Amino acid sequence: MKKSILTLAAVALGFTMNAQSLNLKDANNIEIASQFKNFQNLESVTLLDGTELGIGDSLKVGIPFNNAKQFTLIAFGRYDVAKGLILGPPLMMEQYIANDYIVVDKIFVSHTKMTRKSPVSVTIYVSTPDAAGGFGGDNRTVFDLAEAINRNEVINPNRGMTRDEAIAILKQQKDLLDLGMISQEEFDSKKVELSSIILNQ
Repeated sequence: MKKSILTLAAVALGFTMNAQSLNLKDANNIEIASQFKNFQNLESVTLLDGTELGIGDSLKVGIPFNNAKQFTLIAFGRYDVAKGLILGPPLMMEQYIANDYIVVDKIFVSHTKMTRKSPVSVTIYVSTPDAAGGFGGDNRTVFDLAEAINRNEVINPNRGMTRDEAIAILKQQKDLLDLGMISQEEFDSKKVELSSIILNQ
């Protein structure tokens, strides 16, 4: 009896610990998404580029999607369902916040159809240390973090280099070598450094 109670406690603890983090690659996996409650807080989230984002980590604000005047996924203040019922739709931030650094204060998930049998998206509350302050002036809400990054409204400054970026850099280095601006040794060194990214190793 004692052993079975300890086993159940260990399983429950393991679930609780696992549910404190989410890999965004699993956000559409209903089996995994169903383990999360609506508005469940997370300690961290693994972004699609493989980097882990936690409370206190920094991101950078990009530009509004399609070069609009307002962001589509970054709102003023800390927006939630209760505020939505009282105040109406969120006030989306203007383009002047582009290039601001933001610090993650809270990470939580919500189901896209408000039922556990649907995918989840991650919302983050952030603060902007350089903002003018005032009533909620330095607080922001980033809805659907994966899509905000995809739209370049939010930039992860800690992400690794992509294969296309590595190829572009290597081509630039080759041009510099051909122009006599760098030595063969400098080019070879950069080629070795970028090869693992280009070859996906």
